[in-house]
Amino acid sequence: MLKLLIADDELIEREALHYIIGRSCPGIGTIKEASNGREAISINSTFKPDIVIMDIKMPGINGIEASKIIRQFNAECRILLLTAFNYFDYAKEAIKIGVKDFLVKPVQNDEIIEVINSVADSIKSDRNKKRKQSDIINRLEHATKYLENELVSSFIVGDTEENQIEEYFDIMEIKFKSGFCLVVNINYVSYFSEVISQLQKDMIRKRCIEKIKQKFVELNKTCLVSNIKNDIYIMVLSDDTLKPVESKESLLILTNIVYKFLKENTAIDVSIGIGDCFDNARDINRSFLQAKEACEYKGAGAGVTHFSDIEQNYDTLQYPKDLEKELCKHLVMCDWNTCSAVADKIFNWISQSYNSLEDIRVKAYELLIVIDKYLDWEANIGSNDTLVYFKSLQKAKSWFEVKMCVKNILRNNMEKLSNSNLDKHQVLIKKVCEYIKEQFMKDISLDEMASMTGLSSFYFSKVFKHYKKINFIEYLTRIRTQKAKELLMNPVNSIKDIGEMVGYNDSNYFTRVFKRIEGITPTEYRNKKML
Repeated sequence: MLKLLIADDELIEREALHYIIGRSCPGIGTIKEASNGREAISINSTFKPDIVIMDIKMPGINGIEASKIIRQFNAECRILLLTAFNYFDYAKEAIKIGVKDFLVKPVQNDEIIEVINSVADSIKSDRNKKRKQSDIINRLEHATKYLENELVSSFIVGDTEENQIEEYFDIMEIKFKSGFCLVVNINYVSYFSEVISQLQKDMIRKRCIEKIKQKFVELNKTCLVSNIKNDIYIMVLSDDTLKPVESKESLLILTNIVYKFLKENTAIDVSIGIGDCFDNARDINRSFLQAKEACEYKGAGAGVTHFSDIEQNYDTLQYPKDLEKELCKHLVMCDWNTCSAVADKIFNWISQSYNSLEDIRVKAYELLIVIDKYLDWEANIGSNDTLVYFKSLQKAKSWFEVKMCVKNILRNNMEKLSNSNLDKHQVLIKKVCEYIKEQFMKDISLDEMASMTGLSSFYFSKVFKHYKKINFIEYLTRIRTQKAKELLMNPVNSIKDIGEMVGYNDSNYFTRVFKRIEGITPTEYRNKKML
């Protein structure tokens, strides 16, 4: 409901207007009266009316002067001037103070009702528009923050196609000639002497992000931020082109300004790592990796560290063969999410270990050869011409394109696995069967095999029977029996020894199992074959 103030020095006029409007204008709630301009100004300061009906001719401060003062402190109110004279005499002053309408005495009831209802509807319409505009702005801000976080996160992971990158930048209206990446790690202990909650950490991190953004805006730099766990990842974009020779010094000066500003305004110790500058989106992931390593470098401590200033010991690092095995394993299981994540880890190592694009291509080619051999051994779908891999890698113009090329080849191989109906369960069961054929003499249990495949015992039992058409125990028994039949052809081996050799320590139990499968005892089988 709207609030209305009636200012008129004639009591009868005020009461008449009060009665008519209160009875006939449903949009008006509280109505107050003032007998002169000074009283109207006083009531306005606390009442804050939405509509003011102001008589022009009043003793002391007239309606025009009172309206000017009221608008200074209540700019949103709508003023209607009430006059018994020709309103053209006041038109110029009225326009200056934003008067909405004139009411000429004596005012007809229908006229006053129509004018007040019209002004009330206008106020409500304007407020609805502002509310909608505010909602739209809030949603856009929320969407922009979400897109910003998604954009930065995608560069951190390094798994974004070039066309997706362009879409992100177009939506956010971002253009840049160069940029660099930072990773900030907060030392919470320096701020709190005691153990703090996650909520307190979140508040500190939020404050740091606000101050970092504030300073970069002052420095005329576009700053995109995302925080993952305890680290703040920052992508700084510039309209200026940073020359390679000048880039390190420029980045250190710029980042130190931000570091000092953060220190002065938050009293929080942070470690900031700087990656190399980039002039295209493909190299952003590499800059993030460098910044992350510089931030985590043990010799750096609090302050700013450029990637090129840390000790590089990549020559002494061994190639991550465990990751290579894990990649192959999840590839044949058709687990793309894990496969992609492991491939990222391998390429992180490659990109940090080799600076030459040609060296990166060579390592990627070696990785594809290993994967191809594994696929050929596991699922018989290896490539007949691995030279195709080499030709594809030669087309890549950056280490990022090399990585995407490898990932595309991995995905294609995974599709081949799916199309050949060699799903992950079938591959797992195949490996279990091969293990049984090699280790049948050991004490092999269903639980042990289920654990090896990563399935529950109940589910493994169902999957095994689905593919082999017999249950797990029966399959193991048949493998052992088949091996026992081969050993029985050598008369030197006793029945007890043969039982132990195929996994049965109890010779009587071995005999019963053998007879159930073959219909005769081991001794009878040997005698029959020796004749």
